[in-house]
Amino acid sequence: MSCTRQDKTMIRGVTKTFRIVVSDEAGDAVDLTGATVYFWVKENVSDTTPVITKNSDNAGEAEILTQAGDTLGKADIFLNPNDTQSLDPGTYYYDVLVQLSTGDRYVVVNPAKLFIEQGVVDLSGAPPPTPGLPAPQNEDEKSFQFTVPSDGDSWTISIPSSMYDGSYCVMAQIVSVPTGGDAAILIPLDSSKTANSFTLTATGVLLQDTLIDIILRDR
Repeated sequence: MSCTRQDKTMIRGVTKTFRIVVSDEAGDAVDLTGATVYFWVKENVSDTTPVITKNSDNAGEAEILTQAGDTLGKADIFLNPNDTQSLDPGTYYYDVLVQLSTGDRYVVVNPAKLFIEQGVVDLSGAPPPTPGLPAPQNEDEKSFQFTVPSDGDSWTISIPSSMYDGSYCVMAQIVSVPTGGDAAILIPLDSSKTANSFTLTATGVLLQDTLIDIILRDR
């Protein structure tokens, strides 16, 4: 049975499919009918416990393709986001073993490196807040978003009742503006407030759908 070494790279916490091609010493595809494909990942080759295991006897983990034509000798290994989401970015090691219907076992991919990288988008934590709804809060600072309802330079902002405690300092900053819009908000940093609403004023006209972060801090 032919054996290869194939280093691979993937982003942590994503869906990934690895295709395995099994061939004999002459380079001819091996019929995998009735076979089982095993895929293991470890932090170190000598570790006793793998961090990922897959085998083609378990639906959704790996699949031996139709053993005819272009897919003869081929199998797919399926990694889902949960397989790597909790792993630290770095170098891991994997190999692939095939057990044929005869009971014979062959390593078809020698221990090779699997590089798991940190992506820019990371969905492992809490999702971003929905515009207009309060963001996850702590005791000292609360925030919510205000969308400008129409072009203008002054609006009355009402504080959500769950966030109003009678005394606070307020800051505001523009998060995004429609094409052609731009203005600075004139609320002074840490301007003290006691009412459950306040006036937001800008230096110029803010366009409709401008998105503003309102940040409240306990005074």
